[in-house]
Amino acid sequence: MRQFEQQKNLILFKGPCYINGVDIFNATWDLNSAVEINYPNLSTNNFIPTQDWKISLTDKKKILIHIFEYDLKNYENLILWDYNKGKVKILDSLQNVDLSNLSFEECNIGSNEKKRAKDFINNLRNL
Repeated sequence: MRQFEQQKNLILFKGPCYINGVDIFNATWDLNSAVEINYPNLSTNNFIPTQDWKISLTDKKKILIHIFEYDLKNYENLILWDYNKGKVKILDSLQNVDLSNLSFEECNIGSNEKKRAKDFINNLRNL
């Protein structure tokens, strides 16, 4: 990631968002705060988790992620960081970018305590 130090990139993070149901990198402020504290030279970038959010590109100028919109002209590059594969790839936003596989449906590591808690609540309602 050193090549992205002191740059302003939009970095899509495809990686863990929960550990045993506890949020770790579930929101942009989680990622950006962790980067700012641990890797200040990368803090000029904007890190966005992809998880199971809908991602779309509008007129090749803006990317919509979940409820957030990012104007690509404000960034030097659009980058995909696939944490689990250990790969970083610059996406060419001027061409067709395959957004269908950017979402990461299962971003929970360990037991899914959040799902278990939801199931417990739903079961209580059915009593």
